[in-house]
Parts: sequence; C-alpha cells; structure tokens
Amino acid sequence: MRLTSAVPAWVLLAIAAAIVALAIRTYARVPVSRRRRTILVTLRALTLAALAVFLMRPAVVRHLPPSGTVIPVLIDASRSMAIAENGTSRFDRAVALASGPLAAALGGYRLELLELRNDVAPLDRARAASGDRSNLASALGAVRDRYRGRTVPGIVLLSDGVDTGDADGVGAPADVPVFPIAMGDTASLRDQEVLSVELDPEALPGSSVDLNARVVAHGYGREPIDVRLLASGRPIEMRRVAPPADGLPVRLTFELPPAAREPVVYTVDIPARPDEAVAENNSRQALMQPIGRKRRVLFLQGAPGYEHGFLARAWVTDLYLDVDTVVRKGQNDHGEATFYVQAAADRAATIASGIPSERVALFAYDAVVLGNATRDLFASAQLDALDAFVSQRGGGLLLLGGRSFATGGVGTGSLGAMLPVAPGHGVPDAARAAWRTGDPNKLTLTTEGEHHAMLRLAGTSADSEQRWATAPPLGGVSQVGTLRPGAEALAVIASGGTTRPLIAVQRYGEGRSMIFAGEASWRWKMQRPASDHLYETFWRQAARWLSAPAPDPVAVDVDPDLRPGGPSKLGVIVRDRAFAPIRDASVELVVRDERGQGEAFAATLTDPARGRYTAEWQPPARGLYHVSAKVTRPGSARAMASATSAERDLLSGGADLETEDPRVHEDVLARIAERSGGEVGRASDLAAVARAVRARADALPVVSVREVWHGPWTFALLVALLAAEWTLRRRWGLR
Repeated sequence: MRLTSAVPAWVLLAIAAAIVALAIRTYARVPVSRRRRTILVTLRALTLAALAVFLMRPAVVRHLPPSGTVIPVLIDASRSMAIAENGTSRFDRAVALASGPLAAALGGYRLELLELRNDVAPLDRARAASGDRSNLASALGAVRDRYRGRTVPGIVLLSDGVDTGDADGVGAPADVPVFPIAMGDTASLRDQEVLSVELDPEALPGSSVDLNARVVAHGYGREPIDVRLLASGRPIEMRRVAPPADGLPVRLTFELPPAAREPVVYTVDIPARPDEAVAENNSRQALMQPIGRKRRVLFLQGAPGYEHGFLARAWVTDLYLDVDTVVRKGQNDHGEATFYVQAAADRAATIASGIPSERVALFAYDAVVLGNATRDLFASAQLDALDAFVSQRGGGLLLLGGRSFATGGVGTGSLGAMLPVAPGHGVPDAARAAWRTGDPNKLTLTTEGEHHAMLRLAGTSADSEQRWATAPPLGGVSQVGTLRPGAEALAVIASGGTTRPLIAVQRYGEGRSMIFAGEASWRWKMQRPASDHLYETFWRQAARWLSAPAPDPVAVDVDPDLRPGGPSKLGVIVRDRAFAPIRDASVELVVRDERGQGEAFAATLTDPARGRYTAEWQPPARGLYHVSAKVTRPGSARAMASATSAERDLLSGGADLETEDPRVHEDVLARIAERSGGEVGRASDLAAVARAVRARADALPVVSVREVWHGPWTFALLVALLAAEWTLRRRWGLR
C-alpha cells in the first residue's frame, strides 16, 4: 500500500495532530463519562483520518513477473495509411509487422495492439485504414491514460507520420517514451497534388479576382501536369504546366470574374493518373463569398471643388455604395462653420456639423473620406472619434486633396499615426518596391500596386497595366512625407530621379487607411473618351476596398479550417451600435446544407472582452453550408445592436488534410521520439527499436498499481463510521 499523492512526512504528522486536536475539541465539553467520550473522539478521529487518507489516493502495489509487462502498439489506421506501395497498403504492412516480426523481437512481453482510426481503440484487423484524421499527440495521450497505473516501458507507434492535429503538441515530453516505426516507401511514391489554393480576400464587386494555386508531382520527372479550374463543379479553364524538376512546386494564377450575389466554390483539380498512389489530394477548393449589403461611406469636403463633384457622382451611382456627402460652405453670422449635407434622412442630422463626435453616429458608416480637410474643421472629440472609428470599429479612412497636406491640413499631424505616411518632405524608401521613372505627375504603379485589387481596371493584370499606362497626368502631387513602417506605396509619381508617394495604404488597429496625394484626378475622366471609365472604376474600387472589411455589430466568426467529422467552433460576435461587447444576449445558430436541411444550436458566451459567443459543431460531410445567427437581448428598453442577425457561407473539407503530402514524415516521428525519450526506426531496422524497448522494460520495476480510494468499500467504511458515531450519540442522549 502506498499513497499516490506524494506528501512529506512532516505534513502527515501535522495532519494527524490536527485531526486528533479537532476530535478532542469536538467532545471536550460534552457531558458524558470519560469512557464514552473516548469512544466518540476515536470514531470522529477515525472518520477524519479516513477522509484525509482517501484524498491522498492510496493504492495497492503488486510486483509482477516480467511476462506481465504490457507494451502498447499503436497502429495508425487513418486514410493515409491506406496508400498502397508495391501492392500492399501501409496499414496492412503495419499489422503484419506488429503481429509477426515485432512480436517475435519482443518475446517474453505482452503486446496489446491498438489502432488510431479517429480515436484510439483495440485493433480491428478486418477493416481497412479509413480514419479521417490522425491527431498523433491526442492519440498518444489517450494511450497513456489507458494504461495509467500500470508499468509501461514504452509505446510503439507504427505510422507514416501524417498528422492532422496540432503540430506544436506532437511529441510533448511525457513519462512514457514513444518508439515510432516509419511505415511507407517515399522513394517509390508517384503522386500529383494540389498543395494550396488561395483566393484573394480583397475581392471587390465588379473587379476581377486572383486565385493562386500551387501544384506538385512526385515520381513523374518533368512530365507536364494538367490543371483544371472549376466554378461550382463546372469546368471553366484548363492549363498544362511543366515543373522545373521532379518534386518542385509550380505556381499558377487564375483571374476570376467578379463576385456574385451567390457563393461560388472554385476547385483546382488535377486529373488522376492510372499509376498514381493517391488521388484524394488532387483537388482543393476555395469559397468566394457573395456580395453583401451596401457599404456606407461618409464624404466630408473642407471646401467645394471640381474633385468633389466628380467623386460624388462616381460614388452615388455605384450600386454597392451608400454615400452621404458633407461640404463646408462658409460661416454664419456667429462665425460658426456651415455645411451643405446630402444624406439619408435618418443620418442627416448627425452629420450637420461635419464628422460626428459620438461613436454611435460615426460607427454607422464603414468608411470616411476627407477631402481638403484642414485642422479647424475638427474638434478634439471628433478626432478622437475618428481614431476609434478606424482602430476599434474597423472602418476605413481616406485622405485626399492638396489642402489636407498643406500647412494647417490634418495630414500634417492632426490625424497622428492613422495615416500611412509620417509628416515631412522626404521621399519613400526605394527598397520597398521596384518603381520606374515616368512623366511628370503621371501615375506609376509599384510592384505591390500591380497586384492590388483596388487598382485592377481590367480582367487581366496585363490589360490593367495597359490602361493605367494611358491615364493622363495629374494636375499636381502634394508632398506627403515618408511611409510608416508596415505601410505600402501602391502608386508613385516618379520624375527626375525622385519619387513621391501618390497612393499609400496601411493597417491601423482593426481598420485601414489610405492617402491619395494627387490633384485633379478628374483629368482621368475629362481627358479620355466618354467610353473610358478608368476614373469611376478606380474611385469606386477605392471606396469598396476601404469599407469592405468593416464588420457589422453582429457578425458570424468561424474557424477557417472546417473538416468533416472534426470538431469546429461556430462563433458570433455581438456588439451594440457603439461596438461595445454585449454579454447578456441569447444567440441561436442555424446551419443549413445545400439541400436546405438545418441544425440548430444555442451559443454561449466564451470571450466577454469581444462579446464572442460560440457553439460546437461537426460538419457531417464536405460541402457548402449557410450559417445564420439570431440575437435577442432581455429587456425591451435596453439598446441593442442595429443588426440583430447575421449570416455567412462556409466551406467544409476544401482540402483533404489526411492525404495532404502523403510522403512518409520521418521528421514528425523523430520529434515524437526525441521529445518523449524514445527512438525512431524503420521496418527494415526493427531489431534496433526492439532492443531499445527491451532495455527500457528490463530497467523498470514490474509492478501493478491499483488505486483503492474510490472503490465501494471506502464509501461503506465512511458511512459505517459516521453511522456508528451518530447511533451512539443518540443512545447516550446527545444531539
């Protein structure tokens, strides 16, 4: 018998003394004879002592003969182990190895064969490898728990090292070493794979979108790879690419049509070859979200001008924008600024004096545009609200117009770090982009600008660059200082060996900001044919890009990596109109598949600081799902968010992670062995692994530990002691 919880001897003595003292004190003044008092004190002390001992988890330790030592053998039964090499699957080879050569090499010890088929269970030899996930760290932890309290010299793991769990948790140190054996022959593997598919997250309505994909082939040398692009299952493009060498990835870029009002699932697919080892990794999918609601833009102009009229007309006629305009006219008899306002009826009063200083009014917009904005146009409270609008609400800010960057303009320091340029008259760092010299006041795209969604004017990058090359020169360009760290110049004016940033952007907190330092951009319209819409296209896309990421007060927030059968979290962020988190809401989620069948969940508050509510969900299959959230709050008098519902489309199983890179990952297995204190080996060198396991087993005492503190007899003993004390108290007239 021993105590599982290690307690120093002096602590045991202190506990014993405290128990005796407490028992004596309990009956010190009870009017009974000395004999009866001694009996009652003894019973109370025995009860307290039993509780204390049980809390320290006593266990019975029995020494066993060496033949009683158990060695767990965990065989990976996930789908990557079904890959056949030389006519036999990795799983079948692993089962044969564990049942034959491994059992013989570890003769004298008892091997228990387990399998990892999503979860750990006894080996089922009749089933093929079919697990959808292989979380090695979790599986090894489950094996250790399975044999807790028993002498286990080590765990033998037969796997190809493909892991779909948390890579950081693989091979965490533990008291039971792991001895992995790599299963698979990478040298003979012939496989084609789509490594990644990335859809430009800055996709804008009416603008083309880039989809970048990487493909690779192993075992086929430099033979061309056929790649197909499908939109919602319909083939739309086919390409043939030749890799530079066997096993080297090839990058492709597909230019897609604009986003639509319905979600579109794009698939990059490689037709399987007859001799290919695995075909499940030949395709990947990406989801293009549908166009959402109109984006709300507040356009404040410090003084009337030509640019204001052209910009206002370009934005007001955009079907995807809802624009309110405010223009300072002059002063009234009291010296106060007066404004000309064109806005929706429910918002006009809040912007009658320019930028609202109250968060609720300002946060109703998704982007703010300031043109020819001088410092006297803003009070301190308005500037503070504008900073919070960008950094906390996640809105967009655009500053333009010569007066904004001249002396007294807000671009010279009033907006602080919100802008992507620091005040001054320097030139940007030439190392940030490959800039080309050009005509005076003529826009030149930087490397970043050539690939930016805002500056895409045509269906292809080449056509877009050609259109920018024909854009007329601007009337002038303001000196705006140097780029801040992390900011990007998308376009510059390059002349005479010097460059000035024309269009620059940056992230600021949760939002983004932009400057346009040019003057008279209306020339892009007036000096071009009437059929040329370069001016409208650019400015509309600039407003859409600024406002696109601004979230609604209630927004669905989900894990980006959704896998069939795997645990996922559906999240909803709930805020009021001032974007303060709401912590007492009721959130209901409904998930519907493509056939319209739904499943409802109740979300609970898990992140009070953000107002994030989550619910557990497991996608039943690959495919497209639609999530809708309904939010209610108790008390009709309390202010709730303007949007009490939200929805979003989700794609589950866009990639088959279990067959992603199906080669043998000996690096993962080596990390497991190193961090757990074991050794890694291959099937061809089984003797070395067997010797290491045997040496570990011989060095350990062979014991069986059985905890007895939580059995039925412990409960019966406590009940008997308490019942005896209570019975004697009642018999002797005590309460």
